[in-house]
Amino acid sequence: MFKTFRGSEILRSLRWGTANTTMRPFRRRGPGGCVFFSMTSLLRVIPILALCLLIGCASLHQPSLNRSGVTDDDSKDIPYRADAAYQYCLGVMHILEGDVDGAIDAYEGALRLDPDAMTLHSELATLYVRKGLYEKAIPLVERVLAFDPDREESRLLLGSLYLDAKHFKEAERELKKLLERNPRHLEAHLYLGLVYSETDQYEAAIRELKALIQLDPKNLLAHYCLGKVYLEMKRYDESEMYFKKTIDLKSGFESAWLELGNLYEDQEKQEEAIALYRKYIDLYPGRPVTSIKLARLYMKNQKYADAADVLEACLKLTPSNREVQLTLGLVYSLDGKHDLAISKFKKILKAMPGNVRAVYFLGSAYEKKGDTQAAVEQFKMVPPVSDLYEDARLHIATILKNEGKWQEAVALVQEEIKQRREAVGFYLFLSMVYQERKDFAAAEGILKRGLVALPRNADLRYQLGALYDVSGRHDESIAQMEEILKNEPDNAEALNFIGYSYADRGLHLDVAEQFIKKAVELKPHSGHIKDSLGWFYFRKGNLELAEKALKEAVALTPGDATIVEHLGDIYEKKGALSDAAAMYRRALQLNPGNEVVKKKIERLPVITR
Repeated sequence: MFKTFRGSEILRSLRWGTANTTMRPFRRRGPGGCVFFSMTSLLRVIPILALCLLIGCASLHQPSLNRSGVTDDDSKDIPYRADAAYQYCLGVMHILEGDVDGAIDAYEGALRLDPDAMTLHSELATLYVRKGLYEKAIPLVERVLAFDPDREESRLLLGSLYLDAKHFKEAERELKKLLERNPRHLEAHLYLGLVYSETDQYEAAIRELKALIQLDPKNLLAHYCLGKVYLEMKRYDESEMYFKKTIDLKSGFESAWLELGNLYEDQEKQEEAIALYRKYIDLYPGRPVTSIKLARLYMKNQKYADAADVLEACLKLTPSNREVQLTLGLVYSLDGKHDLAISKFKKILKAMPGNVRAVYFLGSAYEKKGDTQAAVEQFKMVPPVSDLYEDARLHIATILKNEGKWQEAVALVQEEIKQRREAVGFYLFLSMVYQERKDFAAAEGILKRGLVALPRNADLRYQLGALYDVSGRHDESIAQMEEILKNEPDNAEALNFIGYSYADRGLHLDVAEQFIKKAVELKPHSGHIKDSLGWFYFRKGNLELAEKALKEAVALTPGDATIVEHLGDIYEKKGALSDAAAMYRRALQLNPGNEVVKKKIERLPVITR
């Protein structure tokens, strides 16, 4: 299962102020009392800077020696001064200029000259954290604590660094030490909760976060993190409650709105999610992330005009936002407004010629418009280092195949496999081409070749099992699905495949029921899995439950001809022949070439057709 909770992201937002919390921003304190980018720090170093200016400026511009050992009054080189305070001052000046790399270089130089300066350890560690160099920061903070074990802020920083570096046991150890010394330390409870959430110890995480709320009932992040933990556990009622409390505490906290929207989307409550995003945008217009989320929901429901309205309104307030522009281009493309989409993507590329996604989306827009030559030219521009490269090459191969140049398509993809043995899409594409040409041996061979490179890949193994099933090799197909379940016991598709296969053949119905019901539990909004449940009940002779499940399946996936046909079979078995005929006609509209459905209609009494 994909893990959505990321404690390290919350840590970074705490340090650099991107999360507006009710706790003091952690970025204002470094280990050992260091205050990073704060007035206290500036006041402390101003006298040193003044001293440098009064008695050291001359040395900054004094002549240096050239290569021949002769002084050069015009040289702009600054001579090296073996003075830790001087290097420290340079570091402070780099900080004031926003040059973190320069500050690190200067502080490292100062520390080499004065290796016992604990303040330097602290401040350099803080700079390393700023650059994400957690492993380099850890030994510095450890040394500070060896010198003075009572420094709470250093202990807190060390615990958070271990968390960032995925050293969870060490993080837990340091944070527990801090809480033993100070049980009311707010940040320690929060960070320990993050450690437990990252390691799937959800009940322990809940305990720490609730302890924090006991100490600080209006703590924003404690409520927010509890909402995320409960969401991870799929305890939706508690999750919803804590996200709503977070919003009550700070209505402008966008992350809480987004997570609450994710919760509604997980439950397929699309109308609630849309209303939520709409409300937030009305309160806080011009928010790109929420606008894009709302637009994507509209797109999912094919409400392209609504999606375009949301994005266009956002662009009026944030006209240079590329993500919004790209999403608007996609809306135009999906809505069949290909020229508008092409114009939008070209405009983005004019401003940002290296935007790979704009290149890819422009190719897709040309492809949808039917200008395959222009599409191929764009897809060829996607560089091999891009994560869109595989998809771009598959688009080119698909265009070639659809133009009847299937051999060229196969040759292109085979060449790509030589370079990218672990690119799953290429194996699946070749298998599909071979199956379309009824060359099942070649299709089997390419899937097996893929499994040599990627033996645990569920998609390749699933397609091989499906191929065996089509070929009548049912035992081999089941064996492939069972192999998937060895590695992924909760793979709903494999569970459903086995359950449906058994139910359809009237075999092992107890196992079929167990597997299908587990698949329904894992994916309750899958029309195909609900269809399997209905078909199982049909095979068991329980027509009432079969009808109920298949009605739900049709509602979830109304465009699937097989599911509609199955509901027709239920009606026919029940003697509701008019309803059966209606379902069969609908199935035939969705798949006009289905001869089996035509025969089912023909065998019904004429009056019902």
